[in-house]
Amino acid sequence: MTDDAGLTRRQALALLAGGGVAALGVGALVRSRDDDPTGDDPAAPPVDAADALVALGAAVLAAHPTLLADPVAIDGIDPAEVQADPVAALVAARDRIEADYADGTVLDVQGWVLSRTECAVAALAART
Repeated sequence: MTDDAGLTRRQALALLAGGGVAALGVGALVRSRDDDPTGDDPAAPPVDAADALVALGAAVLAAHPTLLADPVAIDGIDPAEVQADPVAALVAARDRIEADYADGTVLDVQGWVLSRTECAVAALAART
């Protein structure tokens, strides 16, 4: 199964299992479709976490075009840091992401329930 950006479920799960972002429980990097239930596509390219965040950010902006205009959503997130290293920015926002989930401050993006902070970081990453 591959999404529009070429990310398979297997690749997304491998990325989450192998990366520092996995400790966050971040659904932001799991952007996949159910076209192929096995997720076994040997020709699929390797997953890059920053590219996955950019792809997610595009989906976030399509679903929530005014998110980055919300000062509360982007408060404390440095756009320059996100552009320089989006994955590090996401990891640095761990406490805020966990608080979002605890408070129910979440957004629906193509059926995924993501913290508003995850969405803001991804959307900023996609604004290159």
